[in-house]
Amino acid sequence: MAISGGYDKRVSENVTYHADLVSLAASLNLTHSTASTTAEALSTPPSISVLFILSVPSALKARLLHTSTLLLYTPSFEHFGIVPLEAMLARTPVLAATTGGPTETVVNAETGWLRPVEDAARWTDVMEKVLTSLSSRDLEDIGEAGHRRVVELFSKRKMAEVLVEAMDRAQEVSEAKRPGILPVSGVVLYNVFGLMVGAALALLYLGQKV
Repeated sequence: MAISGGYDKRVSENVTYHADLVSLAASLNLTHSTASTTAEALSTPPSISVLFILSVPSALKARLLHTSTLLLYTPSFEHFGIVPLEAMLARTPVLAATTGGPTETVVNAETGWLRPVEDAARWTDVMEKVLTSLSSRDLEDIGEAGHRRVVELFSKRKMAEVLVEAMDRAQEVSEAKRPGILPVSGVVLYNVFGLMVGAALALLYLGQKV
């Protein structure tokens, strides 16, 4: 198992969480190692059960996503979350929290699974099912469904279409208003545009791959 994420030693929470996870692995008698570079990660012996990767480089992240059986995405109330989309684009099933962005991007029992973060037993059930019960064909079908969802709903082309549609609707509202109310439609257009640009920036990295 590889556990990775952003890491800054100047942030006390990062240091504390890593130390706690290392202690937990040791308490469960799991062999573990920590890598800070791609070379260190790739040179990890197969006997290591848990590999902690600090600030995983993009190239290594892509390799992990394409070769993993399941992605666990644990943040609660994540505003959007690009990682589940990256995993689905790589045809890797996703297990994520039932809050925030994953509820929009991950379709339960189709492109992956959504489970409450506080219910560890239900996360365990999914992991056991994926690793021991589902066939390779089942996992391939889930992976294909995830890839298809990203391409159809979250690609650069789709974002452009949604942006144009939103601006067209705002323009229609503007033209329908009386002259005295016209400035309000300008605010509507500005707000819609701001929201769409924010979302587009969040998806820029992903969209370049689609």
